[in-house]
Amino acid sequence: MLVWLAKHFAKQGKRILVLCDQNDLVWQWQKNFQKFAPNLTVGIEKAEFKSKKSDQIVVGSVQTLGRKGKKRIKKFSQEHFDCVFTDECDKSITPTWIRILEYFGVGQDNFIDGNLLLGVTATPYRTSGESMGILYDDIVANYDIRYGISQGWLTDIELYNVQTNTDISNVKTNAGDFTLSDLSNTINTSDRNAQILKSYKELSDGQQAIVYCADVAHAYAVSDLFNAHDISSEVIEANTDKQERKEYMNEFDTGNIDVLCNYSTMSRGIDFPELRSIIFARPVKSKNLFTQILGRVLRTSETAEVDKYPDAQSRKFAIETSDKPVAKVIDLCDEAGKHNVVHLPSLFGLHDKLQPKKKQKFFKEVVEPLDRLKKEKKVDVSKIENLDEIELIVNKRNYELKSLELDDTVKEFTNRSWVETTNGYEISYTEENKVLIIESDDSSKELLDKSSWNLLEYDTDSGVTKNLQTFQSLSGAFKVADEYADRQGWDKQFMEKADWWDEGVTSAQIKWLNKFYRYKSGYSEFETINERYEDTGLKKLRWKKNSHGISEGTILTKKLASQLLQNKFGK
Repeated sequence: MLVWLAKHFAKQGKRILVLCDQNDLVWQWQKNFQKFAPNLTVGIEKAEFKSKKSDQIVVGSVQTLGRKGKKRIKKFSQEHFDCVFTDECDKSITPTWIRILEYFGVGQDNFIDGNLLLGVTATPYRTSGESMGILYDDIVANYDIRYGISQGWLTDIELYNVQTNTDISNVKTNAGDFTLSDLSNTINTSDRNAQILKSYKELSDGQQAIVYCADVAHAYAVSDLFNAHDISSEVIEANTDKQERKEYMNEFDTGNIDVLCNYSTMSRGIDFPELRSIIFARPVKSKNLFTQILGRVLRTSETAEVDKYPDAQSRKFAIETSDKPVAKVIDLCDEAGKHNVVHLPSLFGLHDKLQPKKKQKFFKEVVEPLDRLKKEKKVDVSKIENLDEIELIVNKRNYELKSLELDDTVKEFTNRSWVETTNGYEISYTEENKVLIIESDDSSKELLDKSSWNLLEYDTDSGVTKNLQTFQSLSGAFKVADEYADRQGWDKQFMEKADWWDEGVTSAQIKWLNKFYRYKSGYSEFETINERYEDTGLKKLRWKKNSHGISEGTILTKKLASQLLQNKFGK
């Protein structure tokens, strides 16, 4: 996109400066211009490399042009460039960048009319909370990962969350992130490093990968382990010799190195379109950093040639039939305790612990179906943790209450206040927003003649039901259901023979009964009489007709009112 814009502006006689703060980005920009705009003259302004004043485009190093006290920038007049593009622009509100932008008339305090400042980044926000609005007026296009994959500009993902036995809950933090030394001491262990190697061998299928480690020492330890198992690996770090770094990158690009390990040097600014896998071998607390790292593997294979296609469907088909139909993301998940660690699902508004099936395309087969579920059925998909145990019985709880009193035979199976519905039995745990349902598999027979029963857990917030287990006997279903509620620690207010059950109806209950239990004519299904409840002093409520499992003339108690409201609140 930026190359196209540069070509457009160059045709109008405008001169463009592209600013980068990493060497690799400088050379990538030069490579892209040579490939997609070979007729433009492109100069490099970095260290020993010097551009010509006649160059239509200059790719400049921020360190070279913005270093305080240096005169390199003054080889250009302040009016020399009409357009300035900033790559990784979330960094551009720092002093070194701002000195350059102010000089060329695209800064906050010095902006020349007619000039253009355009920034691009995968993460248009700063973890420090500083506003980018001091330089940029607006976000004119917001193409996030969701948009990129849905429109066929980025590759879909195979996600593998690998649970470790490592506990990082006590790792110290500093300025909102993990203290590196403490984190490295905790996760740079032989057992956990062996899990990194095992995950690569089992999940990457021998494809090239980049591993993101806790610090430089961790990167070397992991790289040594790969090499010891005949998997060629090197480390790229801040102190890697420039020529050596270039050689490693070329060797990786040509397939002679299988795995590159690093701490942070490869989080931004690298471009390997054929990269198949990345491994998060360290926990990440920053959404910004996680997104940047993820972006390294999402670029489409050059064999897809997505730029040739005018629509998303064609581009996605081209990706699926290319040399890189998916990008593999292997995420080692430690016991984090109270630490907020970023994982891939949360970038799409999903539960961090969500685990897709092996070889499942995360966006196409998980995100998009759940997006539709959220839109069409108003389901809170952020609460879904396990796709395997979810039977999407969305808003399924549409049974009508049949009786508040259980059959004598059924009463022998449970001591809790289950109610009978038209298709089985259920009990609501209102404080936990849960309803347990024992549902008959065959609604055409009499309930007690059923040979198969499903135990379901309905979440009243999300509208999604988990299918917990199937039973051949009703007694077994009740037994497991009550034990399940006990293990979950759900409240006991619905245990049989509770002291409060015979108490009077409360004013709050009357309010909700008036709301939920009305005939179509608008009249309530109950009436007040002159007698009063001894404990609340309120007038007693009497049921008018035989309905909802209550006989005509029955005086409502706190128990009956609670059960009636359970039946409504759970829907």
